[in-house]
Amino acid sequence: MKVAPHIDRFGDIRRMLVNYFGDVLLKEDSLFADEYFKALTKKFGKTVVVGSEEELDEFTDNFIYSYRFPDERTVFDRFVVETSGLREEEKAIIVKWNDPVVGIFQIKKTLPDGLVAENLINEVEYKIKPTAIPPQLEQMAVPGAFFGAKIIPAGGEEYIFSGTQAFLKGTEKEILQRAASIQREHPEFAFRDNEERIRRGFEMQHKDRALFIDYFGADEMLTEGRDLNGLWSGFLEFKLSLYDGLVPAGYRPPKLVFPKNLVKKRDVGIVFEEATGLHYLINYGLVLDVFRDPDESKIRRFEEEIMIYLEEDSIPPGILQRIFSRFPQNAEFVIRMILDRPDFNLERDFDSLMDEYKPSLKGRRIYPQMLPMSDRMVKALRPEMNQQREPETRVGRNAPCPCGSGKKYKKCCGK
Repeated sequence: MKVAPHIDRFGDIRRMLVNYFGDVLLKEDSLFADEYFKALTKKFGKTVVVGSEEELDEFTDNFIYSYRFPDERTVFDRFVVETSGLREEEKAIIVKWNDPVVGIFQIKKTLPDGLVAENLINEVEYKIKPTAIPPQLEQMAVPGAFFGAKIIPAGGEEYIFSGTQAFLKGTEKEILQRAASIQREHPEFAFRDNEERIRRGFEMQHKDRALFIDYFGADEMLTEGRDLNGLWSGFLEFKLSLYDGLVPAGYRPPKLVFPKNLVKKRDVGIVFEEATGLHYLINYGLVLDVFRDPDESKIRRFEEEIMIYLEEDSIPPGILQRIFSRFPQNAEFVIRMILDRPDFNLERDFDSLMDEYKPSLKGRRIYPQMLPMSDRMVKALRPEMNQQREPETRVGRNAPCPCGSGKKYKKCCGK
């Protein structure tokens, strides 16, 4: 394996970035330097005892990606502006480094100047061209090998490594379980660059919402926390009954474990919103009551609860929009009083209100809550779903229905 000539240039740029970090940011920007050394001592202790140079490099690489200057610019934003000798097309690529692809990869094939690897977290293949060929990469970069890494674009469909790479030991099942854990913690990683997976996820979510409405009679309900387990056990049994013959005999869905503080609450709303999915909302009944029948004393009494709905990022704008659109005039009255905004207009000011009180959600893409899993991942994580099934006898669409109705199958149970 060798470094491609056009990729070698990005190796030079990475070295320029390292010099910019050490010679400009650490020496000339006291705020940046303070934040870096504060994070360094928090990670490695006041005496900064680092296990290896690679560990320090990876820490620094992650810090560069996460840091934001007071004007919200990133290290890469400043680097392209303050560094001479960069071509315009290179600057356009470098600013994309703000958002690296984090993954656990499996090598599919090697190339003369790189490799093709599938990211197990989002199930997308990437063409990776190293800017350097260390001995470990040369020795271990074989089809089937697993490694953890961050990659960043190098133009077209090619990527380069950022930070350190680590080849992984363990069984395929153990590595898939590790990838699944990252999927649960960072769903945005699981959907990245995979529009088909996003489409299928929303399709699954919409079907599940329809079943929720069919079972509970609406897309929202009020309950007590202590009843959540019973409600969901009933709902999951209902879902399984619809897939009779497709679920292995004896299979039982995993038991849901709800947070203790949620289970203890007497006022819990369950809302299955179309875009953002399922939400458990504390004091949902109370908030609905304030907006349904507001008066000044009630609003002042429950102001804190209402502000939580405004300020808490875990409650998406769609939930507030649902409440406000149900009681539009009352919503304007409540917001005008709580925020002291006598001119608040729901139609005109709702979006700006959300930008103000939920800034971290501004511009953030909404992903489905439901994650389609490959057969390979299902076999690793849910082996009980892959028990040998009895062969099924298929009924032709124009054959008599086996239920005995006398109708054709397509006009009866097959409908």
